[in-house]
Amino acid sequence: IGLIILVIIMIGKRSQNNVEAETALGQALVSIDKYDLVTADFQLENIINDYNSSTSSDKAMFYLGKRKYDNGDFESAKNYLEDFIDSKSDNLLTYPAIKILGEIYFKMDDIDNALSIINIGIKSCDDSYNCRGLKLQKANLLIYNEKQDAAELILEELKDLEKIDAGQKQKLEELLGKLVG
Repeated sequence: IGLIILVIIMIGKRSQNNVEAETALGQALVSIDKYDLVTADFQLENIINDYNSSTSSDKAMFYLGKRKYDNGDFESAKNYLEDFIDSKSDNLLTYPAIKILGEIYFKMDDIDNALSIINIGIKSCDDSYNCRGLKLQKANLLIYNEKQDAAELILEELKDLEKIDAGQKQKLEELLGKLVG
């Protein structure tokens, strides 16, 4: 009976920690919306430290990584986003994290890692919109890396799709134009 009571207390405490972590994350996101970015960064770092291995901590890693990326601090952004992806957090932020991380590697002239992370995203992709976005990003990297034939295969595959978002269709046409020009 003592063990059961202990388990119930631990479950209640964990549940309360999750509520506190979600509340703190909500407050950090409000700070971002209000452009109180110094406070937001501080709040996100506290969530990562105080609620380690929680869903809120994982999301905080993404948002802090995105903030660092937006500020041009690519090394810090890379670390936060890699940690977020490694957490295998099951949420909608994975694909944006992969795209941003691919852009960071590209800006750091690390095309091999950029292609590698994009390929990981494509292999694990289960949403057609995000898959197309990652494939377009990969084609762009391949064109930059002077691998036009590989890029063309991807772009031709996407060109044959009947349903494609207008923004992605425009990007597809731009990339096809780069192949010709």
